[in-house]
Order: sequence, then C-alpha cells, then structure tokens
Amino acid sequence: MKDLLMGIMALVVLTLVGAAGVMIGGPMLTSSAAKANAVEVHSKMAQLAGLVTLYRSEKGALPATGTINSTHALVTGGYLKSAPLLPTGIASSGNFYSLTGTAVTATVTSQDVCDRIGLLGDASITCTWTIGTGPGAVAYAF
Repeated sequence: MKDLLMGIMALVVLTLVGAAGVMIGGPMLTSSAAKANAVEVHSKMAQLAGLVTLYRSEKGALPATGTINSTHALVTGGYLKSAPLLPTGIASSGNFYSLTGTAVTATVTSQDVCDRIGLLGDASITCTWTIGTGPGAVAYAF
C-alpha cells in the first residue's frame, strides 16, 4: 500500500513539473522564434538595400519599384539568385519583399515579430502594427 501511495505521489509531482515547464517554456520559445524572425527580416532587408545601392551605382538609376519576385530587375539582372521570401508563418500572402524608391517594405502578420523589430536598435527599420487587427508594415529606409 505504501508503494502505491508513493507511486501516485510521484506521478502527481511529475505532472506538476511538466505543467510548469509548459507554462514557463512556451512563452520563451515563442519569444525566441519572434526574435529570430525579426533578425531574419532585418538581415534580408539590409541585404536588399545594399543590392539596390549597387544596382544604382552600376546602372545610374534605381530598379523599378514593386514586388521583388522572380521578374524583378534585381533577380533578372543577376544581383539576386532568387527572390528572398519572408519567414514562413509571419506573412499572409506572397511572402515577398517590395521596393519603393529607397525603401524596402514588407507586411508581417505577427505582432510579436513587429514588436521585436522595434527592439533591434536600428533606426533604418520600423514596423507599424495596426492595433487590434494587424498586420504590421515593415520599412527599411536607406
């Protein structure tokens, strides 16, 4: 009988420890994923800004504005091997970046990622979240 009670108590303790791990660990994993996605978006936007600057210095003009996909001048001109995509799960449709003059833009559907972009400490990149509904407009000005 004593062994049965000890077994039940051990099971209860393990269940409580497991539940505490989920409650504590879950938000930490979500926060890490949001930070990784924010860093990836920042990195790709900075790379695109650099390529636009290179294109401008070589061609004497900015590439056409619009979606940076397989038909964009940066891809067809050999500046990019393929069009960069937003990280999976943080964009609604298309997952592409866009170019408008001297700004690379994108739209994200994760408020956590939008908030993390604001914490990166780079004044070149901003994310503006539409309160209550989203999505967030990300812009990298150069």
